[in-house]
Amino acid sequence: MAPSVQQAQASVAGSWKPETQALHIAVISGIAGAVFGLILGFVRDDLSLYGPWSFGVFATGATALTAAVSSTLAYLRSQKERPRRWQRGLAPWRYRINAVSIALAHTFLTAIATAGFGILLGMSFFGFTLNPSWSALLMGAVVAVVAYVTSLSAARVNTEHMSTLLILFILMGAMTAMITTRDRGWWQYHFSQLGTFRDLSGFIFNGTLIGAGLIVITFAVYVGNDIDRLRAAGVVRLRIASPVVSTMFALMGAALAGVGLVPINVSHPTHNVFSAGLTLVFLLQLTLGQVLMRGMPRSFFEGSLIVLGLLLAAVVLFATQLWKLTAFEIAVFTLIFTWISIFIRALSRGANAVDRERD
Repeated sequence: MAPSVQQAQASVAGSWKPETQALHIAVISGIAGAVFGLILGFVRDDLSLYGPWSFGVFATGATALTAAVSSTLAYLRSQKERPRRWQRGLAPWRYRINAVSIALAHTFLTAIATAGFGILLGMSFFGFTLNPSWSALLMGAVVAVVAYVTSLSAARVNTEHMSTLLILFILMGAMTAMITTRDRGWWQYHFSQLGTFRDLSGFIFNGTLIGAGLIVITFAVYVGNDIDRLRAAGVVRLRIASPVVSTMFALMGAALAGVGLVPINVSHPTHNVFSAGLTLVFLLQLTLGQVLMRGMPRSFFEGSLIVLGLLLAAVVLFATQLWKLTAFEIAVFTLIFTWISIFIRALSRGANAVDRERD
């Protein structure tokens, strides 16, 4: 058989490997979920779809555990593949943070999605109770789907995928905190008001910020690798681009986590230091990026200048008291993640183009 044909077959087989592994994990998880659902159905005679100690509550816990295990296993396995072997050279602590943040993102998103799906089912089939067979079928199905999706997601993590996880994580966490808070007038004070309560809402809000900070720190590793690839291809010219940009992303992640670790009611000055630090480092990213990332597409620089202009406008509106602190905080967070999307799309397209030329 010709070498080119053998290479093509090996390439196709390699591309299907994550699918096969995800399918195996899904089957095993589905069987375990079905057994758990069957036992649950026999233990609870009045198993409703939603409410205290309902099927939805148990399913949320089961899928969260499944997502944590399957995403971790898939991520660790993926490091053996050629495109991701560069991560094996990372410092052990950075590698562990990467694995934890990826597992955390998948676990949290899965838990929120499952809980929301349980609420919708409970509202749609009000008063319906599950017998053991239905409990086993539904639990097995939902656990299998979660195992398959999270395994594939974690196995194919790259810079663009990480940015999507980050935005979904922040958006769903913040929305959940706003929906579940006991203070309906929180918006009259500041965004950080959501994290001042010792209840589910406060835990979700602060946990979202801490988790998002870890994801951004992990994100910095992928950004640095992509910039290195662009520099090796001659697209990005400055040698310091990769360490400086990735370090600033890591600092943004640390500041974001700090905002969640120290709620405003615990230490107002410390909370504000982390919050101001996040904004300051972001401003440095916007300004220094105009020099460090020379060689990137023109649209990246134009988008960065637009975001910088909008950020300065938000500062003026807040300083003149035309905007409340809540509006300013929401504007800053929105601009940060808008710019991250612009940056990552430009970076990923360039890195992918370099890879195609090499192949």
